[in-house]
Amino acid sequence: MLRKISRIVVFFCALALVTVGTALAAAPAGSLFAVPKTGIDGVERWGYMDGTGKVVIECMYAAAEPFDESGVAAVYDDAGQAALIDAQGKVLTGWQTAPQSIEYENGIAAFRYTDRTIFFTSSGVRIGEYPGAIGFPVNERVCVKTGEGKDARYGYVDLSGTSVIAPVYLEAGQFSNGRALVRDLQGNCHLIGTDGRELAALPAGADPATLTIYNDCVIILYNRADKYALYSVEDMRFATSYSYDEILPFHEDRAMARVGTDWGLLTVVGTEAVKPTYPYMSYMGDGLYAVRGVDAGASVIDHNGKEIYRTDTYAGGFQTFRYGISWHGTADGDVVFFNASGSLKKTVSGIETPEIVAETVAKVYKDGTTQYINIYNGRTLYNNVRAYDLEGGIHVTTETYEKYLGMQEDGTEYGWYIEYPRLSGMENEAVQTRINDSIRAFFTAGPSGQSGRIACRWKAMCWWYGRAA
Repeated sequence: MLRKISRIVVFFCALALVTVGTALAAAPAGSLFAVPKTGIDGVERWGYMDGTGKVVIECMYAAAEPFDESGVAAVYDDAGQAALIDAQGKVLTGWQTAPQSIEYENGIAAFRYTDRTIFFTSSGVRIGEYPGAIGFPVNERVCVKTGEGKDARYGYVDLSGTSVIAPVYLEAGQFSNGRALVRDLQGNCHLIGTDGRELAALPAGADPATLTIYNDCVIILYNRADKYALYSVEDMRFATSYSYDEILPFHEDRAMARVGTDWGLLTVVGTEAVKPTYPYMSYMGDGLYAVRGVDAGASVIDHNGKEIYRTDTYAGGFQTFRYGISWHGTADGDVVFFNASGSLKKTVSGIETPEIVAETVAKVYKDGTTQYINIYNGRTLYNNVRAYDLEGGIHVTTETYEKYLGMQEDGTEYGWYIEYPRLSGMENEAVQTRINDSIRAFFTAGPSGQSGRIACRWKAMCWWYGRAA
């Protein structure tokens, strides 16, 4: 299928998707996924479906993001304002001026702006607005930044916005169990308490890889020889020696560690849960890791090294787990879905670029359209085909046509992609067939080699290779 060709979108008329109503019975947030609907006005709006393909939140938003684990989702109106909703479609936060981004952590949503951040709980309660906020509130402290460039300084405010630790640091980390890592103006790093009092200095010749305290107890250090170690902030001692060439940030209670070219897993107390034996390792989410040995296959292991899934016929690597499901391609072009327990192994043919959008649903590109399929049985729940009911039982749906014409000098493919209408429900089927055949012939003929009249009409309604035909 062609994916990189220039697209020509032709709207014969404003078409709609599938009829949706108002919000129905509530569903768990993990089973809901965002879907678009194009109205009669030609405007695309978004709502949410559940795992059965039923619309549970009306398509009325200009944009809609996935539900977070805390059970909220960000939606946007036509004015660009954003709000958090719950799985019943209830607006929790009120409509806020459009943020640059919305982030989530431990049941808190951060509406990020260039100069400030507004925090809300997952129930929609406003925590506060903080200029220059970094990270999230922890231990009733918010890290804030003042100034820019070489004049940038970091400090902390309480939840009322009152400064409790002056912005006098070159860098500052988030609090964890009453402690935070900071770097002073001399470049030295030490631990401070929530009142700004220095608790301990780091060992001489050591520098933190990040200003993060993992699992409330351990930090990652490296020395002048570019060797890495774990250091406990509970009793201020080394949990490992400087015996690792790299230690990456912890995910839950494990950190990937490299010795030479081989990777393994470290615990927060410094033991090797998985010996460094894998030439390749990457974190996939849900406490699972993709690994490769010296053979052609690949495996998924848990945090103790137990193999959950293995394949000898993969292509393109494993994808990050979402809702407990991942996937990989095969050499013959199929897609294999598998879950974190290893109980699911479903091969699906004829799809491209899957995106896990719910616990049982993937968004895929199939047969020229974007579709939502049930991962476990491969059934299409929702086909992103626009349709509109006319009077007298006549229906209009969109058909797609894609034509590849070759390669341009810059190496990119070119051709055209069109969407054209198809009628159904007319009493006279012969007339209906002639109309549909004529419409298809006109639109699939393309802009080249047409009469002046047709070429002119193409100029009026199409874009050809990114410019007017």
